[in-house]
Amino acid sequence: MKYSSSFLATFSIFFTTFVIAILFNVNVFYHVSKGILGAKTYTAPTTFTGKPSSPDIIHDQGAIVKRDNFSITTAPGTVPFDSYVSVGCSSSSNPISIANYWQVTPICEVFFRSQHNDAKYLSPLKSSIVSRKYTVESLRYFGVFFLPETSLKLVKSTDGGQTWTMLRNSVVDIENDTVSAITEANGAFMLMTGFVEPTTYYSYSEVKGVSTPYQSEGFTFTGFMKKLNSTISKITTSLLNTIFSFY
Repeated sequence: MKYSSSFLATFSIFFTTFVIAILFNVNVFYHVSKGILGAKTYTAPTTFTGKPSSPDIIHDQGAIVKRDNFSITTAPGTVPFDSYVSVGCSSSSNPISIANYWQVTPICEVFFRSQHNDAKYLSPLKSSIVSRKYTVESLRYFGVFFLPETSLKLVKSTDGGQTWTMLRNSVVDIENDTVSAITEANGAFMLMTGFVEPTTYYSYSEVKGVSTPYQSEGFTFTGFMKKLNSTISKITTSLLNTIFSFY
């Protein structure tokens, strides 16, 4: 069977495009809200920060509590009894990915606990400012490249990783290596980032153990090439900066 020269030319362009996409890890679809790349559950932490001798928060009062790599700022009336902030973290040996984002800090469960009997308080009466510190080194990959700080998001799960939500009010403080968001301190938190625009957000959900597919706007060649060129430009810039740093 013979094919026209125009067909062969078109096929060659698309074939080359997808080969380049694989090499540079560029996704050809635009993902709106659901990103599924395998199970996102995690092993629950077995050790937690210790109970302080006096409560972090006096009932119905506000406080700023620093624990491990977290800072929790509560308003009066958040917890109706004397409590302390408990933080327990899991290993991040197999980083989670959601669409174009990658986990860059361990998953940590953050809860208020009763000073009286250590019981978790699952439903705080008000939101708090949850802040998570990170290190620039945690953004390193392949030894010489760095994931962008500007796209860092605080990501939360309240059901053991069956669902994850990127908090849309996440604020990155590059000066102090901190990401903060307003939310209830009652779940698992991690930081994620990727080569995406800072205004890009995703959520993950797993229904009855089966991953739901991407909700996609579909494929456009022009949009794909724009995204590909942007990715290649970022990689090239990072590589050149690394090379010239030796001179």
